[in-house]
Amino acid sequence: MNNAVTNIFYVYVYYDPRKTPTEPIYVGKGHDNRAVKHIKKSQNVFLNRKIAKIRKDGFEPVIKYELENLTEEQSFEKEKELIKLFGRRDLGTGTLCNFT
Repeated sequence: MNNAVTNIFYVYVYYDPRKTPTEPIYVGKGHDNRAVKHIKKSQNVFLNRKIAKIRKDGFEPVIKYELENLTEEQSFEKEKELIKLFGRRDLGTGTLCNFT
């Protein structure tokens, strides 16, 4: 199999630049322009509100591509690991707006 075709996924994190150090607010996985597209409009209401507050303060969320050249399976696993590491706001375990 051609790795150039199968290893097209990445894991990204949105950070709140108003915090020092920057605070992770969302972990996602995708390919192509998913990270940039998702920041424009998400089905996640809490993430949309957080991004709106950041923009209201004159900033843009920072997008960091944490891991690249992954298979889809690898990207799912790494996404789960980072969500567990940073913790979810809805569970009271961290700073992320992720639900799953």
